[in-house]
Amino acid sequence: DECTYSELLRAMLLATINDDDDELMQMRAETISRFRRTDAQIEAALFKLHTQQQVQGKAVIQPESLDLSRISGMDWLIEGFVPDNDLTLIWGNAGGGKTTAALAAACSVLSGTGLLDHTQPAPQRNVLFIASDSGAPPLYAAMQEMGMADMPEVQDGPQKRFHVWASDPEQGMTAWAADLRGCIHLLDFITRHQIGLVLIDSCKAVCSGAGLDYTNNQLVTALLTYFKEVICPHAAVVWLNHDGVAKGAHAGAKAWKEIPSMVHAIIREENKDGSFVNSRRHWRVTKSRMGICREFYYELNQGQLQLSPNQEKVGNCLARVVDVLMGAWQLQGQESLAKADLVERICNHGGPSRKTLENSLSTATRAKHPEICRAGRGRYKLAPRIADSLKGCILNGKEEGQIPVVDSDPLTTRQVPMGSSRESGNFPVGSNGKSPERSDANRSTHVPSQSACTPYGEGIIPGLDLAGMKTTLPGSVGSSWDTGAE
Repeated sequence: DECTYSELLRAMLLATINDDDDELMQMRAETISRFRRTDAQIEAALFKLHTQQQVQGKAVIQPESLDLSRISGMDWLIEGFVPDNDLTLIWGNAGGGKTTAALAAACSVLSGTGLLDHTQPAPQRNVLFIASDSGAPPLYAAMQEMGMADMPEVQDGPQKRFHVWASDPEQGMTAWAADLRGCIHLLDFITRHQIGLVLIDSCKAVCSGAGLDYTNNQLVTALLTYFKEVICPHAAVVWLNHDGVAKGAHAGAKAWKEIPSMVHAIIREENKDGSFVNSRRHWRVTKSRMGICREFYYELNQGQLQLSPNQEKVGNCLARVVDVLMGAWQLQGQESLAKADLVERICNHGGPSRKTLENSLSTATRAKHPEICRAGRGRYKLAPRIADSLKGCILNGKEEGQIPVVDSDPLTTRQVPMGSSRESGNFPVGSNGKSPERSDANRSTHVPSQSACTPYGEGIIPGLDLAGMKTTLPGSVGSSWDTGAE
């Protein structure tokens, strides 16, 4: 009996996994002939089938509907630029500096530092750079220009945390292609080497190498869905793309910008005579599911990316937000505050800018283990796990029920002062190359220390103004106004 279409798909997937090209080509030809399917339709169907096997295989019973309380939030890998365990697109015209920007992002993750207008340090992770567009020599030249080639993390040996895939005949490596076989190989490499960030240069190159049309929306949708559901649970992925025919648009299918959670555009501006500006670049965040969009200017000099003069740096003032919310709840009996109240108490008294506050609120409420959450439109409160830990503290001068409180973990990301950078040797790194403070275990057990509570018997000063205090609550987590200072 002849095989059904579904049976042929399953057989082709098995042949792909087993590297059986003869069997694969025979069944592909039969599928094209009998079912009038194109190569693009077959490849998209194989991506979809493998995605279903990888995702549904983890569930014993497929639910009828999702439990919203069990949906985890989103964390940044590089704050303001790359969400963790998700897709990001960076596009721009030729010579705009996309590869250099991608290498700067790699350095941020390797060294545990912020990037351009964001000062919050990134967690250290292992990085894979796929240079199917430029190839190995141009990539290495860019690394040498920016001083990255001398970093110990890129050298062979036990300390190596930066990996490169590119065409190099001398070493016997061919350019990586984004067909299903290549994606399965990528997944295996990511899991074995604990890769936290994958940078792919470029969309067109990796698709063309696999004989795939990167303008085919159905095929690109299947490819990016595969990455989002199969690859991204293990690593963040950044795609580099060229500009398209239409002005102000990326190249290729619409799915390249529709599926990623972040889309960045690097614009090389023109002089009045029509020539390009050599060093100045315009960076635009055109899409962000993690917060507000923004734009800024930076300089590209000798391979180094530096924020242009008079451009605002965005830090993280979450420590101040938590302290103010703690004080409002404990001292004034207010379980939540409006954004306007937070602006008044934090920004209008020598604190960070409103932009920094809005960025911190947006990031914090989307986190996997949030310390604050929304309390209605435009209002914020302490996350339940933190609010519950404060029971037993003074509330409006009255003692609540006493519940033991666990001391806080000193390695939460919000306790890192804004604008500071950590030396690689001082930044804690696990054996898998990931920083321990980003693990679910550490983040989920973080609650304020007992000293965050108002001491029993301590009277409340009438007319106390929290905004005018140098510190909010003595000994509280992140209580110093210097914590998170820009």
